Amino acid sequence: MSTTIQLCFSNILPRCMKKQLRTRFLYLLILSSAIVVFSGNALVRSILGSSIISTQVQAFNTTSTKTDYRLFSGKKIRSFNHEYNDNRKNKTWQQEIQQFLTRTSPHFRNKSICEIHNWAVVVNFSNSVLQTAKRLSKWCIVIVVKNRPDNIKVTENIFFLNATIQNELAKISPLYKASLLYAKQHHIVQKNLGYLWTILHGATIVWDFDNDNELIVNESTFSTSLNETMEALTVPNHNSTLLNPYPFFVSNPKKLWPRGYPSQSINDSSKQIISTQTLRGLWPTKNIGIIHSLTECQVDVDSVYKSVVPGFPLRFQKISNDRNKDVKLIAPRRTFSPYNKQSTLHLRPSLWALLLPVTVSQQVSDIYRSYVMQRLMWDVGLQTAFAGSYSIKKHVDHNEHELEKEFSWKIDKLVEYLTQWSSVETSFIKRVQQLFISLYEYGYIELIDVHLIQLWLEELHLIGYTFPEIPLKYTLIVRTFAGHLYRMNKW
Repeated sequence: MSTTIQLCFSNILPRCMKKQLRTRFLYLLILSSAIVVFSGNALVRSILGSSIISTQVQAFNTTSTKTDYRLFSGKKIRSFNHEYNDNRKNKTWQQEIQQFLTRTSPHFRNKSICEIHNWAVVVNFSNSVLQTAKRLSKWCIVIVVKNRPDNIKVTENIFFLNATIQNELAKISPLYKASLLYAKQHHIVQKNLGYLWTILHGATIVWDFDNDNELIVNESTFSTSLNETMEALTVPNHNSTLLNPYPFFVSNPKKLWPRGYPSQSINDSSKQIISTQTLRGLWPTKNIGIIHSLTECQVDVDSVYKSVVPGFPLRFQKISNDRNKDVKLIAPRRTFSPYNKQSTLHLRPSLWALLLPVTVSQQVSDIYRSYVMQRLMWDVGLQTAFAGSYSIKKHVDHNEHELEKEFSWKIDKLVEYLTQWSSVETSFIKRVQQLFISLYEYGYIELIDVHLIQLWLEELHLIGYTFPEIPLKYTLIVRTFAGHLYRMNKW
């Protein structure tokens, strides 16, 4: 085009006018390009409705694939300079939410379906999900989907949280709005939408599972988790910040470790459970935040284990020889033990810990969550429990090794960082935000996750969720034995 214009100039116009026209032409070309860019950005902003989140989504998409994880140092690389302001009115927002729920899911607000506000969350429908829903007949199951499957018969306790409902709720919920901006880039976000949905409906306990995991225990097994006490075993003299629970659930305590367990700690004998070091008794349920059940057959171990250890898949056994007893293993205070999103119970004191980070690899997002949330649980006296197999995994994961490389590279530094991290903040909500900001500054997560946790905490607060309080101090006994000696050894 430019050549054609120059020829026309040469044939028609005198030399004195050529320079002027060229200048004007270039000016108009630059101006029109600027208008296109400006209007395009304005259009994006109007569509996304959140300039901060949309900018971060674009930045993350363009940089995440180019960054070599082997260059990760675990040192501070940036500062957080963003303000978060939420001007929502508590009562007005609550009224809008309640009206929306009454309109979209009236029968799930009926106690005849969810008798005690127990919910389960899963992404996408499958036959395993249907069988799980049948076993949890008094629970509500929310399935996050794009569209409800056609020509299927489901139980009345199943609710499909489809794209239409999600988009409608996004008009009221800033968390939904921000999450949906990122949904196409990271489908783990769909789990977060399901989590908030359960809490909006007053959930007191949430079963977090995957659609290829089928429940193999009865509803009564879950009900024991709601009792005031639970039969449990702990390791009172454990002197490490890491605890590998798997060896205790197999008859032959060979080397066995969960996905996300630091590779450098696998051969450390101090992190292996020895039966003579355990203490049995009754444990107050109020001090338990997470109950992670192990999975039959396709056990949640990392790809390295699957490739080098023969005899996979395998089965776990219960701690107690009595099949009627569901004895749990309690991880000591100030201890990390990875748990996943495939078969985990979140009790009411830890519903705040459901949110999954979205700026890390999808395959390790739940492991990141387990380490970060456990660190925060330390500060409010909550602990993690492990139970025998509640479900069986029907699907074999492939090509995991490449996907786990990045996390394996970072995990030792993450554990070290979380162990050393401390805060004097007396507000638990602010302390959670403080840790996420710090994780962003040190390069473990990106800015989107900081904004999502801020929105998540704010909406839980507006809903009326009661966050745990940070104790002013602990006694020496609490530090050593978690403060529950009064019923211990009464077996």
